[in-house]
Amino acid sequence: MAVMSSVIVLSSGGVDSTACISFCIRYGYQVEPLFVDYGQAARKPEAEALRAVCEHFGLSRRTVCVSGLPPMTAGFIQGRNGLLLATALALVEPRHSMVVVGLHGNSDYADCSEGFVNAYQAVFDIYTGGTVRIHAPFLGWSKSDIWEFCRSANVPINLTYSCEAGTTPPCGGCLSCRDILALTTWETDACSNP
Repeated sequence: MAVMSSVIVLSSGGVDSTACISFCIRYGYQVEPLFVDYGQAARKPEAEALRAVCEHFGLSRRTVCVSGLPPMTAGFIQGRNGLLLATALALVEPRHSMVVVGLHGNSDYADCSEGFVNAYQAVFDIYTGGTVRIHAPFLGWSKSDIWEFCRSANVPINLTYSCEAGTTPPCGGCLSCRDILALTTWETDACSNP
């Protein structure tokens, strides 16, 4: 029997990373979710959401705490995706074939682009000799494409948490909350106007 390839999935407990977990499982990978606590405002509800997501999929998660950074607030965090990928790179072992990240298209952020992924892949190649790939399966997808994948693949959206402010209930005003609100409104409109 062939051994499944093991992948690290950068996981925040949000919709995108939970979709990545499901996507990788669907394609036969052994998934190792990685949660990075870098002092983000939402770290506690994100960690709790990821715990529930991992329980749903029968997975064990790994948590790494990065300290010494200034307090993080909601909104754009300079270097966030670079920090997450660098943390995963530090944990890569020979059994890992990929580090998977939930970046998606139609984003204004420079670190959610093909150029960013290619630049970080060059760094990975230096350290791993080209044996570990960065995979962003949704890079060509919109947020609504990810949402549709989640619905069709029965991804447990109800277990996720995507508010940058870290409030309970979610703040409703941050970019992540506005994305979710737009998607749920779109879905309601689509269902009522077939």
